[in-house]
Amino acid sequence: MNYIIGIDLGATYAKIGIVGKDGTIIARSIIASNDTDDYLVFIENAATATDRLLADNNINRKQIEGIGVGAPNSNFFEGTIEYAHNIRWGHDKIVPFTDIFGKKMNIPCLITNDANAAAMGEAKFGIAKGMKNFVEVTLGTGVGTGIMTDGKIMYGSNGMAGEFGHCKIITSRTPRRCSCGSIGCLEAYCSATGVADSGRETLALYPDRPTSLRRYNPEDITAKIIHEQALCGDRVSIEILEETGKLLGKAFADFTRFFAPEAIILFGGLTKAKDILMPAITESYDEHLIPIYRDKQKILLSSLPEYDAAILGASTLITG
Repeated sequence: MNYIIGIDLGATYAKIGIVGKDGTIIARSIIASNDTDDYLVFIENAATATDRLLADNNINRKQIEGIGVGAPNSNFFEGTIEYAHNIRWGHDKIVPFTDIFGKKMNIPCLITNDANAAAMGEAKFGIAKGMKNFVEVTLGTGVGTGIMTDGKIMYGSNGMAGEFGHCKIITSRTPRRCSCGSIGCLEAYCSATGVADSGRETLALYPDRPTSLRRYNPEDITAKIIHEQALCGDRVSIEILEETGKLLGKAFADFTRFFAPEAIILFGGLTKAKDILMPAITESYDEHLIPIYRDKQKILLSSLPEYDAAILGASTLITG
């Protein structure tokens, strides 16, 4: 029996899966993706982890038809990772990833943006099954988008389409420099990183306002902590998540004007705060839509487990 290797290469971890032809993930492994400045070291680690996973499951390389990789700032046409600002070993260069990794494993290797991979997984195995035009928005360390149009991922002329997280937004908050170097990107406010920054900013700007977030060292505050405190009734934490939802809703309305998708599907760690985020997103989205789009698009949550979506999507680079 033959298999596919799917790899979800994120800004913190790389998740590796052995995938059957029916989309079943046979086995999984995880390694750090951001603990070295040398991409050759990471590729060596990824190859070692992949070989170990195969050996642990009595599968040899000859049974692997191909390796599909979803990674930030990936160019499907060139097989490269280009100036991936959230990855230490790739933030300042173009990394010929598929050429090196494919040769090292002696297995065909293809790569696409991690949000594209999530969209592909959603289309084949998730809530977008049967949809031809939708956008998958990944809300994690950054904000990514995979755009499916007429049943195909939109790559654009240079293979790098879909950097919606780096569109500029208008907000009353202090202007922030994004990890890409620009000021005022959606990602700087609406990623998990951005939510944590909003928490720290609120503590600094309103030193007399009571909040349970003051129990924490500001540098230790995360989106997860803010969500936990919001669930405990902390008003400041609730407002941070609500404001995040409003910014996302407005941005989604802007996106709808030029793409008119069947659905906008949200995926990633930040969606764990859905009970607070989703009402704020939908209210803001409806407020900023023009009449011709009202009641025609849906905002949905991914139906795929967070661990699996990009692995499955990456595997479809090989299986189609």
